[in-house]
Amino acid sequence: MSKSSIIKSIAPLVWENTELQPSLEICNYGFHLLRNWNFPKNFGQYWRLYWNQGKGGKIFYAASIYPMTGREVFLILSHIATATELDREVLYFSINFKIANRFENVRRRICIMEPDFKKKTRKHMILCKAMIARNANTASSKCSFHFA
Repeated sequence: MSKSSIIKSIAPLVWENTELQPSLEICNYGFHLLRNWNFPKNFGQYWRLYWNQGKGGKIFYAASIYPMTGREVFLILSHIATATELDREVLYFSINFKIANRFENVRRRICIMEPDFKKKTRKHMILCKAMIARNANTASSKCSFHFA
C-alpha cells in the first residue's frame, strides 16, 4: 500500500487531485508480538495507527475504552493523551507518522476503520507469526512489514 493509498483510505473524496495530497512521513512501523503494553500515559506528536490480530489490547481515551480485536484498525490523531493495556500476548501492527500542517485543527479523536489490508497480507502475517514463535526467547521479537 503506498502512502497515497493510506491517505485516500482515510478520506477518499478529499484528494482526487494528487497535487493537493498532503505529505505523509512514516516515522516507524512494525509487526510485533506484544507481551506488555500497559502504559498509563501515551502522548506524542505522531499520528498512530494500531491493529491487533486478536483480542487482548485496550486503548483508553477521554473516558472511553476501545477494546481491540482483529476486526478494527485504530487511527489515533497526534497530540492526544491515551493509555493502553494488554490482557494477553497478541500480534500487533503499528505505524507512527506525521502528516502535513493542514491537519493541525482536526478534532482530536480516535478513528476506527475496517482492516482492508488484512485480507491482502494474511500469508505474510502467518509467516511473521512463525518467525516470532521461533525467536520467542529474544528480547525483541519483530517482523518487518512492507507495503506493496
